[in-house]
Amino acid sequence: METADPDQVLAPGRADLEKMRSDPSLWSELNYEEADGVEGYPVDGNGVRRAAVLWAAQYDRRPEDLDLLRHLLEQETINHQAAHLQGISDELRLAVYLVVRWIDSTDLKRIYEARFANFDTWFALSGIPLGDLSRPGREPVWDPAGIRRWVKEIGDVAFPKRIEEETEAEWARRARVQGMAAEAKAFLLRMLQTGPPDTGLLRFLQYELSRIGEFAEAAGVQRLLVARDNNRPYGTGSALCRLSELELRCGNLEDAWRSLRRCVASLENDEARKLGHRPWRQLGIARHVVAQHMEIVLASAEHYPGLAHEVVTSGAALLDELADAPPALLALACDAALSLSLRSMADRYDQRARGVSATEPAVVTPTSDDARG
Repeated sequence: METADPDQVLAPGRADLEKMRSDPSLWSELNYEEADGVEGYPVDGNGVRRAAVLWAAQYDRRPEDLDLLRHLLEQETINHQAAHLQGISDELRLAVYLVVRWIDSTDLKRIYEARFANFDTWFALSGIPLGDLSRPGREPVWDPAGIRRWVKEIGDVAFPKRIEEETEAEWARRARVQGMAAEAKAFLLRMLQTGPPDTGLLRFLQYELSRIGEFAEAAGVQRLLVARDNNRPYGTGSALCRLSELELRCGNLEDAWRSLRRCVASLENDEARKLGHRPWRQLGIARHVVAQHMEIVLASAEHYPGLAHEVVTSGAALLDELADAPPALLALACDAALSLSLRSMADRYDQRARGVSATEPAVVTPTSDDARG
């Protein structure tokens, strides 16, 4: 089992940092380079490697690195200018901090461009004093005293100089970003074992464990959340729906179906007690619940058809109560029905997805035509 060791996480970045220090001609290897992302969006092909160098530089600060750090900041800015989904990364914040902490007026333009890289960076970096930029045409103003305050009050706190002062959550994130799933898991589990975790920490751990494919561990954390997420309307039901998703990812079909039934019962109970301001079937959770039904059907249809028929019956009944079911959900229901050769049901949801009126009721039990396949 891997240990939770920051040095392992830093090793690739440290090696690259030494290479960059020895040969500036290699800096271009860290430039922004558009590549195809796994979700279909363009990503920065060198982003992870550049991030690792920034992490290494955070704990090994040398004046002679300033030009390299400026280059990394410029590339991070380009990355955020090109970002399909906007946003701001911790690495842009770190790059800004590592440059501005030297209080050099020649960096004013770099800082300004980083702040205005996209809509989200404009807000996230608004604490850096650059003068009044609220009106079009205003030029940034160099404010060394203000920069020093920002470095001391914000930057030094967010980006500590000593490895021992960094949070384990950050080490887990950095390990995940680099594809070090075992190391990330070690940090996350150590966080879970250090004391009674609060709800926010449990949500973070569940999310991070899921992102590295540790669905059984994530489900264990989610079970703790189910017992705690009861102080908001439909909270327990939402937590149970997520637990069902994780159990399905583990291949535990019976557990996933059991949790989903508990989810619906909890949602119905909250509604009956008027804990929610709106009926749960009118909220987004209803779509998630129906989708989870259909995902279980698809996973169980081949080897556990009895379970699949039970689940699709429940899911179809809920789906038929949703007046605004989106086409993607109807298409998923169509696929689930086809996996059980329920062609009448599949046709009905296909027609709804395409906006065609369908008055025929949902057929869950196979008809003679269905049975002939």
